[in-house]
Amino acid sequence: MIEVEYAIPFLTLFIGVFIGNRFALGRDKRKEFNNAIHHLREKLIHQIDSLSDQSYDDGINEKEIVKLVSLLGDKESSKIISAYKKYSDARMEAVTKKDEYGQFTINQIGFNLFLEQSKILLKAMSLK
Repeated sequence: MIEVEYAIPFLTLFIGVFIGNRFALGRDKRKEFNNAIHHLREKLIHQIDSLSDQSYDDGINEKEIVKLVSLLGDKESSKIISAYKKYSDARMEAVTKKDEYGQFTINQIGFNLFLEQSKILLKAMSLK
């Protein structure tokens, strides 16, 4: 039979390895998430700055969100997807059709909603 004086060190060794592995996996997932979302956060922050100056900028498009979902998976990005849908709807509402000079006109109520939804999307894409 295995003596207790040998069993306890091996048991604590395996527990330590297991806990260390869990922490390392969590750290790696967090780094991967932050790397995937960094570019979109930069682009969105730039857009919010330009919106604050009453300047309309294209912002984030659906291709970038699809790429983000493919990197992170559906579970990790579900909150971002729902915030993006509201953001996209607000973006479409913010700009109305072209006027007689070929310029887009801004719907002020929709524009303010777009600015608000941009900030909500930025909050949904917070770094871990």
